[in-house]
Amino acid sequence: MNSFQQAQLPFNENDRLKALESYNIIGSGQEKSFDELAELARNICDTPISQITFIDEQQQYKKSSLGTSSFNRRREDSFCQYTILQDDIFQVKDLSINQVFKTNPLVKKAPNFRFYAGVPLRSPEGHNIGTLSVIDTKPNELDNVQKNALRILAKQIITLLEIKKSQSNSQEKVEGLLEKKTDNTNKKLRDTKFKANQLQRCIDDSNPTITISPDGKIFSTNKLFCDMLEYEPDELLNQNYNILAPDFKIKKIISGFQKKSNKRIYQEELRTKSKSGKIKWIKSSYNPIFDYEGNLINILNIAHDITNQVRYQKELEEAKLEAEKALVTKDNFLSNMSHEIRTPLNAIIGFSNLLKKEDLNDIQTDHADTISRAGENLLSIINNILNLSKIESGKFILESSPFSPIDVLNTVCQIQREKVLEKNIVLKNEIDNSVPQFLLGDELRFSQIIMNLINNAIKFTQEGFVKVSTSSELLEDNTCILIIKVKDSGIGIPKDKQQMIFERFTQADSTISQNFGGTGLGLNIAKLLIEKFNGELTLESKIGEGSLFTLKMPFKIENKLETAKHDVIKTSEFIHGKILLFEDNLLNQKLVRKIVSDLGHELTIVSNGLEGVKWLKNRNEVDLILMDLRMPEMDGFEATSIIRKELKLNIPIIAMSAHPLSQGKATCLEYGMNDFLSKPFRLDDLSSKIQSALKGKKSDTTLKYDSNEHTSDKLYDLKELELLASDNKEFIKEMIDVFIEETPDELSRIRNGILNNDYEIIYQTSHKLKSSYDVVGYKNITYLKEIEKMSQNKDSTEDINHVFEKLVSETTEIIKGLNEELKN
Repeated sequence: MNSFQQAQLPFNENDRLKALESYNIIGSGQEKSFDELAELARNICDTPISQITFIDEQQQYKKSSLGTSSFNRRREDSFCQYTILQDDIFQVKDLSINQVFKTNPLVKKAPNFRFYAGVPLRSPEGHNIGTLSVIDTKPNELDNVQKNALRILAKQIITLLEIKKSQSNSQEKVEGLLEKKTDNTNKKLRDTKFKANQLQRCIDDSNPTITISPDGKIFSTNKLFCDMLEYEPDELLNQNYNILAPDFKIKKIISGFQKKSNKRIYQEELRTKSKSGKIKWIKSSYNPIFDYEGNLINILNIAHDITNQVRYQKELEEAKLEAEKALVTKDNFLSNMSHEIRTPLNAIIGFSNLLKKEDLNDIQTDHADTISRAGENLLSIINNILNLSKIESGKFILESSPFSPIDVLNTVCQIQREKVLEKNIVLKNEIDNSVPQFLLGDELRFSQIIMNLINNAIKFTQEGFVKVSTSSELLEDNTCILIIKVKDSGIGIPKDKQQMIFERFTQADSTISQNFGGTGLGLNIAKLLIEKFNGELTLESKIGEGSLFTLKMPFKIENKLETAKHDVIKTSEFIHGKILLFEDNLLNQKLVRKIVSDLGHELTIVSNGLEGVKWLKNRNEVDLILMDLRMPEMDGFEATSIIRKELKLNIPIIAMSAHPLSQGKATCLEYGMNDFLSKPFRLDDLSSKIQSALKGKKSDTTLKYDSNEHTSDKLYDLKELELLASDNKEFIKEMIDVFIEETPDELSRIRNGILNNDYEIIYQTSHKLKSSYDVVGYKNITYLKEIEKMSQNKDSTEDINHVFEKLVSETTEIIKGLNEELKN
């Protein structure tokens, strides 16, 4: 039985229901115009949820629902049944403590609403037919600006309903009566004309109208139409209709109507000017009027001024563009700040780790450990903020490749070993036999989730244990649910704080940060990542008894994996080599020199890309290149491009970057680099990367370019792809398949952009395609770059199309050749 208190009925309930029915809105489905108003309300009020709802005698019908379920609800369970009783905004700051709403099922359990604010949608007759509302899962309060904005948006919704109601009524009358007119006989001609005159008067009284003769001249117009465009009737009569819309081909419409089989209504939105020169946007419905023999007499244009709607749409698009620009600005700021912090941090962590290897006394060892821990903590904070930003920006994509969940769990627990020893607690890792050996998924993000959960448990456990238990449930289609439980004997979390700990920058108590440290981001990021995996995370906890986090995530089981992903480098197989370092930062130069020299490698250092390229031109006896990405004079990307394309050198290149947001691993691989190492790096990570690169290198240390290899007249060259794949034929085939499948669709987008003069589509698509063509080694990539540049400059589409057709022709040849490659 529902214990939630039902609101009383409005005093004018019957009249209110009739008013609602007159709009014919119930069951009409979602519409973009309503969704945009709801989105605007959500953005202005800074809430995750907004709704436009209408209430009949039984249910709350959701016309627009953003951020929550679109299912309709019973009227007796709704918040909005109270809003329609109000004259103004109805606001509840905290639903959970409100005597009326705290028993509502939407408050008591998921989705756990806490804040509600709604404004009634009042018809011109004064009936509250529905609501515009915003909702949040945490307590909130609107300021005066936000309240006023809701009132304005509510009026806009009613105006939109009135326009639709007026259009619907007029359109139905016109279509019905005009169709009936064409079917009348000579005997009923007089009655038909009489009804047509009545209809004309009715339409003239309610809509701007203008009648056009078959020769394209203005036959008649009403006062509403003249007022709309600021003309007197005499100034329009017998004038060519093109004086109102010079670019509009009225003759083509007339020609279509003169075909007796064509009796359809033609609709068009056109841009015109009033007599005073004001820009007007008019939506016109052209209705053909025939005589009893089916000959075209006139065309009745029923017009609506949609200038404000067009302006509103443009403002929405501009606001969206500004929001996107702000997001890019935020990303760039975080990326640049990350680089500026990571560069010195790399030296701090690196040298502190080297210092700990020296012969230090107890005090010195403690100081070195403190420096190292502080650096690692700062790095963790930076990484958390960057991960959060990447998820929010929509640039976050999960990879799908084979990995061992057992290895990940063992590795993460091994990494935490030093922490649990310091705190004198026990870390247990129990893995059930039901857990598959290999799964398909994103290993890095999976390990990050487990790391964050175990980190959190260790942090809040002062004595006792942290226990990780892993099992799985086998499903159909070779899938399973991986179940990981992280239990601790720590301080526990109060019941009323258990939801808020998953929010960013939030901890259960204000003293937590002082006593235990942290930023309040770990669990928030873990929860966001779990949602990306389509998984769920639940919490059970009691104060003083510890906590239990239960993680459930679906995975595909990988049964055909032949070898493990990571091979342990054996000491007996250690390879020494000659290494060239591109690095402008003096501290990082010293750090890398120390590490590389201690490992027994020979190191040469250049301070920028230009210096390094010159060095390689004169002497290229080097086994490996370590490439910083941001350097003066010439950056790492340009230097790599020259090394690969001009010097024709296949020396392994490892990118080293403190710029993880915009210059990630994928971009480095596209430019021809072989691997990626994020700064600040650890000694073991750098050593492992160097060994992997040297082991994969061919016996010819210089790898000089063989001119006989490229005498083919093919338009593409897969040499770079083969180098990148390290002889992985499946990877090469996959990359070729993606090019063959996706490139024609992208070229079609460019063609449509040319046909529609859409320079933005041409530019975005051509820019996107460059990396695809680079993958297959397209030799005439300049065609694509030229199209990109011409679209930026808004050159004529004929010129762009001339270059584009060359690109299409050569792409056809490339795809033909690639299909032959796949057959062989």
